[in-house]
Amino acid sequence: MMSMYLVVAVHIFTQGGVMAAVEPFTPKYYAALFCMQTAMCGVNCFALISGYTNVCGTYRYSRIAELWISVSFYSFLSIAVFSLLRGHDYNNFVLDTIFNSSWDGAVTKDLIKECASPIFKEQYWYVTAYFAMFFIIPYMNSFCRSLSKAAAIRLVIIIIVILSVLPSIYNVDLFRLRAGYSASWLAMLYIIGALIRLHETGKPACGRFVWIALFLLSTLLNCAIYIHDALGGVPVAAPYLSPFTIAQALCLLMAFKGLRFRRRLVIKAISLFAPASFAVYILNATKLFYRYGMKELFLPLAKMQAWQIVLFAALSAAAFFIAASLIEIARLRLFRALGVNRGVRFAIDKLIVENIGNIANIRNARKPKGSAAEQVD
Repeated sequence: MMSMYLVVAVHIFTQGGVMAAVEPFTPKYYAALFCMQTAMCGVNCFALISGYTNVCGTYRYSRIAELWISVSFYSFLSIAVFSLLRGHDYNNFVLDTIFNSSWDGAVTKDLIKECASPIFKEQYWYVTAYFAMFFIIPYMNSFCRSLSKAAAIRLVIIIIVILSVLPSIYNVDLFRLRAGYSASWLAMLYIIGALIRLHETGKPACGRFVWIALFLLSTLLNCAIYIHDALGGVPVAAPYLSPFTIAQALCLLMAFKGLRFRRRLVIKAISLFAPASFAVYILNATKLFYRYGMKELFLPLAKMQAWQIVLFAALSAAAFFIAASLIEIARLRLFRALGVNRGVRFAIDKLIVENIGNIANIRNARKPKGSAAEQVD
């Protein structure tokens, strides 16, 4: 949940136009920069959590189909909403900015194709990357479970040093990780998260407040790098690949894993909103909203004082998170009532996957013992 909230917060300062609008090297600039860098680890954090939770979970091929359907649903929904609400004078900055944007209202064949197959059109880069990684998750899980604790520690060090530290030192995407916008980078973070889960001990290495302090230190170091690059006229290094961004995500994971809540109201709220959290990213990243509606939507924040920027950005991200989560909760209940997900699971997990497995078992049973075919297998 927190990782998706952080993703929305980052988009407020980048696509929302706040970071570009504030005067450089002023208190407002430093406040906006700190907020942006605090939230920059959201994507890495979500990938780590995916490995941490899924390595011991149940794998179903139907999950990727359910994800595809939900993404297409919101893509088409965004077209319908923008088509109905554009062209009106709302006398409201937010509504006028969102719906009276530069989109010309043309619903083209290419736009329909993007909505029907968002994964192959890379409309949502994270979903596209996750789609590629999804099919090797069982093999990554088996690989991670086969490693000893010493081997797991060495592998984590190798991943961070080779794929994060070295590219950051030379400020070059040495290994074609697309600045972290790739399935291979998500897979590396997935492995790290899975290894943490498999080799964690009951006794924490340090207290929760220590991890939070280290998170803030990593954030400040990322801010320092950003300022250094800005002063030198050097393009800012890929934020997702930064070792300090990885450190931020790791610190958040270590600080909040195993956290237990006693209040029933809090438990119910988490149970309600947690399944809907990924849809927050989907709704925030829909083409029409992200590219047109959200563009420079938060420019008024740049005119506020530093503390107001922090407060209103946090509240805006929270408001979007809650609204998007409620929309997703409604969709989940609608799909449950219509039996959509149940049908998808039956069609893929029962009819397709199980039958393919049965066919493979029959073929293996027919092989003569000691045959060359069996030896190759």
